[in-house]
Amino acid sequence: MAARMNVGDPPREVRVDSPEKWNDSGIIVARGEEYEIDVPPDQIWIDRTIENTPDGSSSRGVVQKLTVGLRRKPDAPWFALIAAIGQSDEADSMTVIGAGKKPFHPQMDGQLYFFANDVRVAYGNNKGAITLTITRTR
Repeated sequence: MAARMNVGDPPREVRVDSPEKWNDSGIIVARGEEYEIDVPPDQIWIDRTIENTPDGSSSRGVVQKLTVGLRRKPDAPWFALIAAIGQSDEADSMTVIGAGKKPFHPQMDGQLYFFANDVRVAYGNNKGAITLTITRTR
């Protein structure tokens, strides 16, 4: 069951499986709150046969070049780690996270999800997972 995080709560670890379209963080966020998301950069997940870090990669091969506009977040690299509020593919609900420690400022209220940026129908050939920690800072 999802719940709010409070400032001072211990960081929560979230596993993001690349074959899953929606990885539930178990956290409910609200506009105006601030979080820090820490994603170790040495983690690898695989899009069919292409290894990626949480930062993702540019199009490789003909298929990726032809389907670049069909990614769930078209302006983000293939397989970049994305945070989404609610199970919506609307652009304003999604934020590129990538690797490293980054601030996260929700632009709306809702349940926090994560996913690897891919074409909706292509999650079946994905392998691997990354782990992140999230801390409420304000």
